[in-house]
Amino acid sequence: MADEKQVTQADSEATGLVTIKAKAPKIGKEVEFKRDLGLNLKDAVKKYGEEVVFNYFQNEAITRCQNVVRNALMTGKTQEEAIKAGLEWKPGVVVRGTRTRKDPLDALLQKVAMGELSEEELRKLLDERLKQLSS
Repeated sequence: MADEKQVTQADSEATGLVTIKAKAPKIGKEVEFKRDLGLNLKDAVKKYGEEVVFNYFQNEAITRCQNVVRNALMTGKTQEEAIKAGLEWKPGVVVRGTRTRKDPLDALLQKVAMGELSEEELRKLLDERLKQLSS
């Protein structure tokens, strides 16, 4: 593929190209490609229309607000406190310190369930960790 043009960061910034990656671990396939989604808001509206761009913004904002509220509930806040966190959240502002810590074992088990890690690989990782702890 020596003839294939490499897209540089400068090309991406000048054309609106972004890299899109998708994995289907259950069937062992993945793809990666470049797509022009627009240089900025004005360009995106020109390409896709104001309603489409707004709907994407609104759906993403709803999802992120739900995450703020969910994390508040998971860290022991009352329903009223969680609602207040959702009402005070502003798009673009990262809320820190409200996430619960993920259980590392649970994360590994989820990888096995998703097909990203085999049971044999999990056993090997656990054996290695146990050896480290016992020495």
